[in-house]
Amino acid sequence: MPLVTLSTSTDYTLATLDRDHEGNTPLIQAAKDGNCAAVLAHLREAGCINRHGMAAIHYAAERGHLQIIEMLLPAEARKVVPIYRFATSVWRNVSALMIAASRGHVAAVRLLAPREAGIQNLSLQTALMRAAIDGRADIVRELRDLEGTTFDMHGETALMYAAKHGHVDCVRLLLSKERTLKDLNGWSALVHAAYFGKLEAAAVLAPYEAMQYGHLALSQANRGCGNSQELQRLITRTRANACVPV
Repeated sequence: MPLVTLSTSTDYTLATLDRDHEGNTPLIQAAKDGNCAAVLAHLREAGCINRHGMAAIHYAAERGHLQIIEMLLPAEARKVVPIYRFATSVWRNVSALMIAASRGHVAAVRLLAPREAGIQNLSLQTALMRAAIDGRADIVRELRDLEGTTFDMHGETALMYAAKHGHVDCVRLLLSKERTLKDLNGWSALVHAAYFGKLEAAAVLAPYEAMQYGHLALSQANRGCGNSQELQRLITRTRANACVPV
């Protein structure tokens, strides 16, 4: 879906607004502080960004300030931050929904999802993928029907991210939507789990993917950080239970 980048084309410019050393406007600072009255008083500043490229709604999403998100949605929904640093990686073109998903703010995700679900960052990653990376099972449950079966620039899905990070609860939630899908390298979620040594995730995936991807999973376990012997036993047992020759 198309992205909308932030713009400062408003009556409130750098010259006319009272900004702090980081370029925060009174509205942005109020959103950071969770001050609803101040947000309402400065609502005409909506759309302005600070020196980090963040608008008020991004800080409200980061902190889970629900009333402020509601106030800002009409003017700032679908705005993206050019560069945002998550705990494990840096993403480009990040939405408020992605930020709320990473922080585990379920109620904020529910507010933002109707307007922002489907937005992809520069690498075509979604808020659901972010939740899968961070192991936010409650967020995955909220977003799987809205963003499930979406592929990033490498053809990877949220299930693949959950598998290679070993987030078993997220794997279980995404199985019904994304099992047996493969990325641009031909890897399924089981192969990702095997390569990264996530045996518990592999055990959940094996009944659904071992027959199709078992041999590839074993070969990648040998190349990666997986325990190939345990994986061999897992896949052999899974195939035997399915009455399929190894």
